[in-house]
Amino acid sequence: MRKWLLTICLTLCLTFSAQAEEIKIGEILDKVPLKQGVAYSLCDSEVRPMTSFSLIKKAGFSLDAGYVGEDKLVAAVFYELGELKNIAEIPLLEFIDIELGVYYGLEGINKWHSGEDYGVTVKLLEVKF
Repeated sequence: MRKWLLTICLTLCLTFSAQAEEIKIGEILDKVPLKQGVAYSLCDSEVRPMTSFSLIKKAGFSLDAGYVGEDKLVAAVFYELGELKNIAEIPLLEFIDIELGVYYGLEGINKWHSGEDYGVTVKLLEVKF
């Protein structure tokens, strides 16, 4: 009987003392370096804002995840045009850093109906004047 009482008391003590803090998604997202861009959908011929963050970067290419508009979850592949400075002389690239890319995603995340979407996108990283 003592073992049962001791087990119950220890369990209650550990349960009340080991409380985890609340996870705040907003604070986590504030630490993620989100990039803004513009996406042109080849399916419905509309221009929408795009928000994404880089998952992998290598040799001027980057794989991004994000969303377009309000209800399209996308994956995108970008190429940093600054890497073209080594290949060809383009005067405009001295003043701006941009990335061109293509995206593919699912639309209608907030609805029962879901469809595919794809298109081209551009992100303006920095303007140097």
